Amino acid sequence: MEQTDDARSGVHAVVRAYFRFAQLHPDAARLMHSATADRELAAHAHRLRGAQEARLAPIAAWLHAHQASGQLVDLPLPVLESLILGPVTGIVRRWLSVGDIDMDEAARTVPDHIWRSVGR
Repeated sequence: MEQTDDARSGVHAVVRAYFRFAQLHPDAARLMHSATADRELAAHAHRLRGAQEARLAPIAAWLHAHQASGQLVDLPLPVLESLILGPVTGIVRRWLSVGDIDMDEAARTVPDHIWRSVGR
């Protein structure tokens, strides 16, 4: 994300990287998207989010900078994050559980659809 020239390229890079990670590390992706992980997140959301703040700060700064430049929609950060990552996590979960999604096709097509929901 930080190595891209504009918001569109950054959003595309994040979406593709998430898909690529899932394809290269399906066991880790299954763990990340497991019912156990969901329960832990629900039970300890504030503590876990607080522990992630240092890692997420550069992403938040990147998003804010591109909102300020007018390239990203002006929405609260959690909403913007959900618009970008929500579809990606849904696709990965379905691919892991049902297997009926062509991840290479998703990597080619989904970033543009996500961009249309968050870009200006």
